[in-house]
Amino acid sequence: MNDEKVRLARSAAYIAAQTVVSIITGIVYFAFAARLLPTIADLGKVSAITMFSSLLLTVLIFALPSAISKYYSEFLGKGISSDAISVAYTGFKIGTILAVFGGGFCLLFAPALSLIFFGSEAEAIFFRMLALDILALFFSQFSFSLLYGSQRFKELSITSILSNLVRAVAAISFLLLGLGIAGIILGWIIADFLFLFLSLLFCRDIIRKMRGAFPLFTLLKYSAPIYGSNILGYLQSTIDRYIVLGLAGAHTLGIYSPATTAVLYVSSLSGSLASAIFPRVSGLFGKGDIHGILRTTKVASRYSAIIYSPLALGLAATALPTVDLFAGSRYIEGSPALAIMAVASVVLSLHYIVYTYIASIGKTFVFFISQAVAIIACTFVSIFFVPQLGAVGAAIGRSALILANFFTMLLYVKSEIRDLIDWKCFFTSLIISSIMSIFVSIFVRAYYSKYLMPAYIVIGGIVYIIMLKTLKIVNNADLELLIALFPQRLRGLATKFGHFLVS
Repeated sequence: MNDEKVRLARSAAYIAAQTVVSIITGIVYFAFAARLLPTIADLGKVSAITMFSSLLLTVLIFALPSAISKYYSEFLGKGISSDAISVAYTGFKIGTILAVFGGGFCLLFAPALSLIFFGSEAEAIFFRMLALDILALFFSQFSFSLLYGSQRFKELSITSILSNLVRAVAAISFLLLGLGIAGIILGWIIADFLFLFLSLLFCRDIIRKMRGAFPLFTLLKYSAPIYGSNILGYLQSTIDRYIVLGLAGAHTLGIYSPATTAVLYVSSLSGSLASAIFPRVSGLFGKGDIHGILRTTKVASRYSAIIYSPLALGLAATALPTVDLFAGSRYIEGSPALAIMAVASVVLSLHYIVYTYIASIGKTFVFFISQAVAIIACTFVSIFFVPQLGAVGAAIGRSALILANFFTMLLYVKSEIRDLIDWKCFFTSLIISSIMSIFVSIFVRAYYSKYLMPAYIVIGGIVYIIMLKTLKIVNNADLELLIALFPQRLRGLATKFGHFLVS
């Protein structure tokens, strides 16, 4: 189990690394795009194109990459390599068909799409360019699913990091050359084709062995509930913005957008560990080892809570300087909204663990139910609060969505709830993170400057580490894992830090 914990931790570290790079490059890209696009309307058009691309991917991909990852890793866990290879081959054939169809649809209906989103056919060129990006974006979902299913997290990390760096650099470069929206889309095309090339390169040994056929019905049976969930997920990610736009106007939406973006970037870290354990627990399910699955999720929930709770509550404490530094002083009205959503997001450290457990045992219909409940909750709460409170009302609606989604799934696994999650660690980390956030909030109020963000982060980190040590939350098993996780040349430093925490 200790070796397995080390392997899972390293996998999570690879995923976390690519998430961190994605966040950093996304922040830099956002900052440059907001300043270099000729008009504010152009930034809105980029957002609209992004929303359409996500919608097309969600609707046409049928959540099949999730099914491919699930069955590929499951058959490997059972030792049935021939079935695993047939899953891979079927996935590639389907991926090719869907990529061509998606790109063709975007190309054929470009004028109509321009009319729908921008009120004129004059900018159809942007959707014609997007059609090329759709080809790479769709097909790479299937090559990604094989790397993910085979637990090649190092390769996935390299692929994601390089493509994200290229995406930001290329888009910013083309913006500096004055290409505007077309330059941003061109940056997407280059980065997504790079991702496709690298992912195919890293799974070339799997591709060479491809043969046979796996029943498409089996894949669709697994992915159908996830597909419905993904469609609801799209609504889930946009419904509050539509309500803000309809009830409070574009100005309020502009105030609200930096807050939602900041929460999205930080909360993406909470899914790193859960992403790392999914192929593992799917393999354990293939072996019929339910107890092994529960042991794995409980350990994962422990580390997820220790890592994410201080990040979420620290973001809430530094909401004002975060918005000021990230988007500019014009948007500081949105800082209370950011604080509210950051506090609610603390449950995501457990949400993704529960999600992974349910997905691994194939009971995916609950995702459809939980997201439907969440969207209904968000809609009613937002409609009630947005007219009076604006961005803050939307943040309350978004928080209702997060909590409703989590508690609905939690209700579904109530019989395994004690074995599934390390509740003691979660509540302990929540308490000390709250104390830490209070200290940081006081410091922010006493010495405010957006340029002091690094100081706020350091202070919060020091307070949190001191409380971890004082309450002896980190044990010897955690210390062994910490030391084993680091490369050999850094283990001396890790050992000293670990002994400080447990002594």
